[in-house]
Amino acid sequence: MKFKLSLSSLILLAMFAGIGVGLFFGEMVGWMEWVGTGVILLMQMTILPYVTVSLISGIGRLEGKAAKLLFSQAGIVMLIIWGMALVGILVLPLAFPEVTTASFFSTSVITSPPPVNYYDLYIPANPFKSLAIGAIPAVVIFSIALGISFINMEGREPVIAFMDVVGKGLSRVTNFMVKTLPVGVFASAAGAAGTLTVDEFASLQVFLVAYALLCLALSLWLFPAMVAAITPFSYREVMSLSRDSLITAFATGNIFIVLPVLIEGSKKLFAEKNLTRADTDGNLDVLLPIAFTFPNAGKLTVIFFVLFCGWFTGKDVSITAYPMLAMSGLLSLFGSVHAAIPFMLNSLQLPSDLYQLFLVSSFITGKFNSLVAVMHLLIFGLLTTALIQKQWLVTTRDLLKAGGMVLAGLVLMIVSARIISSVIISESGNTAELLGNMRVVNEVSTEIQEQYPDLSTASAPAANLQSIIQRGVLRVGYLPNNAPFTYFNQQHKLVGLDISLINTFAQELGVEIELIPYDPKRLDITLNQGHIDIAISGIAMDAALMGKMNFTDPILQLHLALVAKDYRLKDFSTVQKLREAGELKIAMVGQEKLAERIQAARPDVTLFQLTNYQAYFEQPKEIYDALLISAEAGYAWSMLYPDYGVILPQGTDYEFPMAFATARGNYSMLVYLNSWITLKKTEGLIEQEYEFWILGKGAKEDRPRWSVIRDYLGWVN
Repeated sequence: MKFKLSLSSLILLAMFAGIGVGLFFGEMVGWMEWVGTGVILLMQMTILPYVTVSLISGIGRLEGKAAKLLFSQAGIVMLIIWGMALVGILVLPLAFPEVTTASFFSTSVITSPPPVNYYDLYIPANPFKSLAIGAIPAVVIFSIALGISFINMEGREPVIAFMDVVGKGLSRVTNFMVKTLPVGVFASAAGAAGTLTVDEFASLQVFLVAYALLCLALSLWLFPAMVAAITPFSYREVMSLSRDSLITAFATGNIFIVLPVLIEGSKKLFAEKNLTRADTDGNLDVLLPIAFTFPNAGKLTVIFFVLFCGWFTGKDVSITAYPMLAMSGLLSLFGSVHAAIPFMLNSLQLPSDLYQLFLVSSFITGKFNSLVAVMHLLIFGLLTTALIQKQWLVTTRDLLKAGGMVLAGLVLMIVSARIISSVIISESGNTAELLGNMRVVNEVSTEIQEQYPDLSTASAPAANLQSIIQRGVLRVGYLPNNAPFTYFNQQHKLVGLDISLINTFAQELGVEIELIPYDPKRLDITLNQGHIDIAISGIAMDAALMGKMNFTDPILQLHLALVAKDYRLKDFSTVQKLREAGELKIAMVGQEKLAERIQAARPDVTLFQLTNYQAYFEQPKEIYDALLISAEAGYAWSMLYPDYGVILPQGTDYEFPMAFATARGNYSMLVYLNSWITLKKTEGLIEQEYEFWILGKGAKEDRPRWSVIRDYLGWVN
C-alpha cells in the first residue's frame, strides 16, 4: 500500500521544517521570505477572476423562491451573524497588553499617507479597472449585481454554464498552485524563524492566544447562546448537534465534509421539537449550501490579524477606521484570505509583508476558524428556517438574558486574553538606556565647562576665524539638557548631533574644543561679549534675534509638535480639539516670534518660557498641559520619559530651520561656517548624523539573531 501524505499534513510538516531550518541557520536564511512572497503572489493569481465568475453563477442560477429566501429572511440572519462576529473581533484589541515604549523620530509621522479613494474601492464604475487595481469590494458588488440580474432571466443557462466552466478552469489552476503551498509555508516559516526577534515572537504568541480565545468564544458560547435566546432550541441541544462536526472540522480543517451531517442533524432537531413543517427539510437543503456563497464568520475572524498588525507595529488602528475595515474586510473576504489580508493591510497603510506571519501561523488559525465556520453554518440554517416558520421566540426577558450572556462572554474573552498576553509579553528594552549609550565617534580634544560665564563683565571681543585658529581652541556654547542635539550620556560625556558636527568642524579646522554652557535667554549677549565663538544645541532661527546675532544657513528643517502625558495626547490630536480644549498652559523654550504669533491667534493660551526642556518633564505637579518642541527633539525626550508622547496635531504643518549662531559682525566665521555646512550637506555627513541621532539608525547594536549554527555549534562567526 502506497503511503501518501495529505496536503494539510504536508503544510504542517513544511511549517515545522521551516521553523527548524530558521532556528538552525538564523539570519542566513532570511532571504527565503522572498520565496514565500512569490508563492503567495502566484496563489493570488486566480482569486479575483474566480470570485467574479463564482458569484455571478452562484447567484444567477437561483430560482425565484430561493432568491427571495436568500435576500430576505436569510439575508437578515446573515447580517445578524456577521454583526455579532464583528463585535467580537473589534472589541478584542482591548486584550492587547499596554507596553510603555518610546522610539526615535520617524519621518512617517510627518508624511501624510495617500488618501484612500473610497469611490474606486466600493463603486465599480469601471469593473475592469476594479479588477486591475484589485479593488475587491467593488468587484464583489459588481458580481452580485450581475448575478441578481440573471435570476429568472430567459436564456441565462449558456452564460451560467460558461461561468461554471471558467470557474472550474480557475479552480484547476488554483488546485495546482495550492500544491506549491508547502514550499511557500516552508520558505516563509524559515525566513520568519530566522529573523524574528524574541520580542516579535512573543508578540506573535499574543495574536495566537487572542485568536484562539476569539474563535472558542464565538463557536462555543456566543453563537449557541444567540440561538437559545430567540428560538425554541436550547444551548445544550445546539452543542449536542454540533459536537461531532466541530471535532471533525477542527481535526481536518475542512468544513465542507460536515455539511451533510449538519443538514441532517438540523432536520432531526426540528422533528424532535415537533417544529417540522412541509417545507422545513427543503429549506434546510437549500439554505446551508447557499451559505457557502458568502463569507462565513470563521473567515471574518482573520480581520483580527489586521488589528493585531496595527498593535504589533505600534500603529494602532483607530476606532474611526473600524467601520471602513469591517466593510472592506467583509466584501474582500468574498474571495480568498490570500488576497483579503494584504488588501486590508494596504488600505490601512500597514506593511503588507506582515501577511507572511499569518501564513506561518495559518495551520493553527485554520483549525480554530473552522470551529467558527461550522457553527456559523449550523445556526444560519436553524435561525433562518425558524424565522421563515415564524418560530422565533423574542421576549424582553430572553433578549436581556441573551444580552447578559453575550456581554459576559465578551468580557471573559477579553480578560482571559489580556491576562495570558500580559504573561507572554514583557516590557521592551530601556529606551532611556539606548539614548544614553550613544556616543560621538570623531572626538577631538575637548574641555567641558559646567559653570555659566559671568556676563556682568565682557570678555575679549568676539574672535574671528583667524584668531580662533591661532588660539588653537574653539569656544562652543551649548545647552546641557537638549537631547538629541546636546546632552550628557550615561558616561557623563557630552554627546548629540550638534556635538558630533562641531567635533568634525574643529577637527577639520585643526583646533581643540572648549564647551561652555549658556542661558538661551541671554545667548546674544554671551556671543557678542566674546564668551563663546559659536552657539549650538538645536537652535531655532528666530526673527526676533536676527538683529542681535548671526544665524548660519539652516542645518536641518524641524517640525513643530506638542509633548504631553500619554493620556492627554488624544486631546491635542487635531486643530479642532486644540480649539475646543479651552484655556491651555503651554511650556516652551525660546522662539519669541513664534510665541507672539501663538498668543495673537490664541489669547486663551498661556505660554510659559522655561530655561530648558528638562524643567517641563520634572515639574512636581502637572502645571503645564503640554510642551511646544520640535518633533525630532520630542521623540528623544519621550525615550527618556516614556510616560510622555509626541503629537503633531492634524491640520498643522509648521516647519522651522535649525542653525548654529555666531556673534553679530563676526562675518569671517559666519561665511566659513556657511560654506562648511553646504559642503557637508553635499558630502552626506549631515544626513548621516541625522539618521543616527534623530532617526536612531545604528543606535542599537545590530547583533545577528541567535542561531544553532552560530551560537551553539560555533561553526560560523
